[in-house]
Amino acid sequence: MAASNHIVFQSYETKIEELEQQKALVAETLHSQPQKPDSFEDKLEPVLTFFANPWKLWETGHTTRADWWRNWPLQSALSMIENWVPEPRK
Repeated sequence: MAASNHIVFQSYETKIEELEQQKALVAETLHSQPQKPDSFEDKLEPVLTFFANPWKLWETGHTTRADWWRNWPLQSALSMIENWVPEPRK
């Protein structure tokens, strides 16, 4: 029983060391990347553009501004609503 516990502890310690190395590598990678602080104006301008006219967002050709809308979880539901055609009454 003691031998198996020692083996289990050793495997856990090995795994912990591997995870610590991965953590250090990720921290080093994050630290080495330049960070560009986003200004308030950079965030506010697309929002105001969208609220001014949501459909005009697609006409501008700025795909970076339109990407968030394409990845929006409700996009599939909205496209179904857009394509819905009411059936004529009988």
